[in-house]
Amino acid sequence: MNLLKSLTSSTVMEQIPTATPSLITSAVATLHYEEPDPHEHLFERKRHLSPALKALFRRFSESYCFSLVLSFLGQRQGVKMQLVSRFFYQVQIPRGLGPVIEIKLRKARLHLFNQDYLIIFNMQNWTKEKRMLRNESVPHIWNCQSIEVRGQVYITGGSIANTKTYLKSVYKIDEGTWQMVPLQDMAYARDAHGIISWRNQYIIVVGSWHVEQSTKTCEMYDTLSNKWYTLPELNYSTCAPGMIVVKDRFLYKLGGTTNIRKLEFIDLQAFLLQNSGRNTTAPPVEPVQWITINTSNSMGKKSSINRCLLHQTCEDKFLVLGCHFGRTECPFTYHIDKNEFKKFQDHEVQIDMYRSNDVVQLDEHSIFIRPFVKVGEPPENVKVLQYFLKDVTVENEEADGPGLLRRPSGLRKMGQFLKNVFSKKPKLSIKNFTRFEKGHIEEVEFATTAWEGGDIPPQQ
Repeated sequence: MNLLKSLTSSTVMEQIPTATPSLITSAVATLHYEEPDPHEHLFERKRHLSPALKALFRRFSESYCFSLVLSFLGQRQGVKMQLVSRFFYQVQIPRGLGPVIEIKLRKARLHLFNQDYLIIFNMQNWTKEKRMLRNESVPHIWNCQSIEVRGQVYITGGSIANTKTYLKSVYKIDEGTWQMVPLQDMAYARDAHGIISWRNQYIIVVGSWHVEQSTKTCEMYDTLSNKWYTLPELNYSTCAPGMIVVKDRFLYKLGGTTNIRKLEFIDLQAFLLQNSGRNTTAPPVEPVQWITINTSNSMGKKSSINRCLLHQTCEDKFLVLGCHFGRTECPFTYHIDKNEFKKFQDHEVQIDMYRSNDVVQLDEHSIFIRPFVKVGEPPENVKVLQYFLKDVTVENEEADGPGLLRRPSGLRKMGQFLKNVFSKKPKLSIKNFTRFEKGHIEEVEFATTAWEGGDIPPQQ
């Protein structure tokens, strides 16, 4: 195209001495002609939408369907879309930069793997299902760990039931056939170990309970290449610790069998750079190692906490939610910059987060968790809890049915108005609200879509 323009321009310049001004103007205009854009004023139109339509359009704009829509927009419309909402600039636009749009980027499911079946709780449509795993060659496994990465559930380690045979095995559950697909084994056998995912690609395992030679070992698995890489060893032995990745590179390990005042962290990004082999001419640097942090204070009823889950609440702080072998505990936070623990709430709760490694967060106010389930517990009793990180007031939706036809009386409106005015967060409104305080725990209800290997639980 540039060559065509240069040739045409030189032709015009050669004929300038003999050409009329109108011919020159016409030729130059032809060179700079652009077809009109039918969507030029698409985002400048003003539309008057009802509150219901605004809510509907917002939900659609934050969905993965709209990621596909953006991939078909031209560059000009894509840039203008950044001005419409900060959400598009921070989330949707980056999704479209790569050659492939990752549909399952956002985690929206929790699960329970228990020997021969898998229960999946889906927070996108609020459904649950139980599937029997069809693997006669795979033995029953105890004390393994499971985690979801890229929309698939991975199983690591554990021991064969009723034996002291500990496993290096790794499986991926194929949800098309409900079979456990064997993957590359770990370098070390381990059970009741710590596990976490990173960048929706890597799985990191640390420590072990019964396998002494594995209590300090750490490994990282690449789900795309099906390869394990050996990480540096921990400074202290551990099993079932809490782990979290901060700033998308620093992996923190807390608790387990280690004193809670001794945190450890490692720079995962630096480890990848050192082991990528890309820059062989760079001067040698010290190998990446785990660094121990001695905290300025302690927290909790025991010196260790080995059944906990860590969740980041802000850039420099993460929540420690769990307990020590069934004891009640006050959830607390760790401040990275200040190097100190602080109570998150005053009242104690008993939430055992052993073998519960996934968290679903749909908004800034709460998280969804699946607490530990004892061996032999009926699958119908497996629960998902909503834990509130902040105080929040929610407008109650009116139930469907004939009741919508009956308008509330003036006395009822006045009563609701007075209730809202004298609440902790006063509101000048006659609408019905429910207030959830920080630390409140609510059991989540799901509709059952499939339930294999037993009676279908009652619809909730």
